[in-house]
Amino acid sequence: MKKSIVSFSVNHPISVLMVILAIILLGVISVFNIKVDFLPSLQERNILITTEFEGISCDEMQKLITIPVEDSFTSLKGIKNINSVTRDGISLVNIELHWGTDIDLALSESREIIDSCYITLPSGCEKPIAKIYNPLQTDTISFAVIPKDNDLSYCRYLIDNEIKQRIQRIKGVGSVTVTGGEKEEIQILLHKSEVESKKLTLDTISNILASSNFEYPAGTIREGNKEILLKTSGLYSNINQILDTPLAYNEGGVLRISDIGTVKKTSKEKDSFFIYNGCEAISIEIKKNATTSPIVLSKNIKNEIKNLQNLYGKNYDFLITNDASIQIKSSIFQLLLSALIGIIITFAILFFFFRTLRTSLVVASLIPLSMITSFISLYVFNKSLNLLSLAGITVGIGMVIDNSTVVVENIQRWISEKKSNSFVNNIIGATTEVILSSLGSSLTTIVVFIPFFFLDGLLGEIFSDMAITIISSILFSCILSMTYIPAIVFLLYKNKVVTKSNKAERS
Repeated sequence: MKKSIVSFSVNHPISVLMVILAIILLGVISVFNIKVDFLPSLQERNILITTEFEGISCDEMQKLITIPVEDSFTSLKGIKNINSVTRDGISLVNIELHWGTDIDLALSESREIIDSCYITLPSGCEKPIAKIYNPLQTDTISFAVIPKDNDLSYCRYLIDNEIKQRIQRIKGVGSVTVTGGEKEEIQILLHKSEVESKKLTLDTISNILASSNFEYPAGTIREGNKEILLKTSGLYSNINQILDTPLAYNEGGVLRISDIGTVKKTSKEKDSFFIYNGCEAISIEIKKNATTSPIVLSKNIKNEIKNLQNLYGKNYDFLITNDASIQIKSSIFQLLLSALIGIIITFAILFFFFRTLRTSLVVASLIPLSMITSFISLYVFNKSLNLLSLAGITVGIGMVIDNSTVVVENIQRWISEKKSNSFVNNIIGATTEVILSSLGSSLTTIVVFIPFFFLDGLLGEIFSDMAITIISSILFSCILSMTYIPAIVFLLYKNKVVTKSNKAERS
């Protein structure tokens, strides 16, 4: 079997080279389609449950919201740990799952649990929201929006209602967070004596205002196959409409909000600030989803920023404040530079021992070929090109040429000792002689890295990319040493051997 493989490669060198060219083509396709990231993609296994209840103190939120929500989620399958953070008006419950738990299924079950527990929560609190949360994920890109007229209130309104939606529609965006700015609110200031004299309560007034500020469905109209939904708009459009809201009827006529209080437009109390170059502005932080390359997302966001600058550039400046893709590109460039230096040093060592440029190039050509195979393996296994996978390629540079060096050296020995009268038989015999030792050496190295695939938790997730690149490059280099190397040696040296034979015959 081993001799037939070598024999076929030597007797059909063009076929072997065509296969190599096909592999190179696949490698090029893989390079352009593979994801690029800073670190390997880690399995998401955290679910964050957020519950808001405005006006409730931290202690009350703990008793009324956080503890009941935690108790409800103890039945979630695959749960490892639950921790929570409670502040005034907000409860955050972080659920950590075991490695290997299906996060999408857990998220679906979480929403079912929320539907059940929401009934038991106090009236007036918002329904809990469950979303996948990655505590290790940092912002992919963030940019500042600076209003030229210093109107932070309208700038925040524009971001919340238009710009944020545009960014969320970009492919690969996981979450968008807005920091800073001012939010407008309507304050209704009631006179305590008037409210008490009219025998009204704050709950009564609040319910009347809520029912008056509502859009009501008004049925449907059918037009052929189309069904048009109708609604009556009952939303407040200005402050005067709030003042004219009727509260009750008494002897003096209709009692309105204006009779017992005043209404004014103001800004909410700020819960966040963002300062850029000494000026108050608004920051938009964007995180990628689990399947998107930060470099691709960063490029898409920059294109969108250009569009925003064209639309709103007269009134706002859009400036990038943080871009993770720059650090990723820099780190990958440094690793690629290290790999290139390693290739040059390896070639120099080969040239020192072989003393011929042609032979050194033949053996050194296995380094880029093995790297291409690593790219294909990463693409096939849906892994990313990151620091650890590139580190694996760099580590494998010196190991991938071992088998080929032995094969070339043995071929030279067979030819110099003339162990066979045929040049082809010398190549086949020399290669076949060292196949078992080469295969054993490769398998010994590969076995060392196989346990990385069986590591549990974080270590397995991180180092599997490195193991894939090292194993694939070493395995492919072993295959090349008994196919590509004898074939290319035959093509490069057959004319030289024929010339020597003709000279010998003439002499």
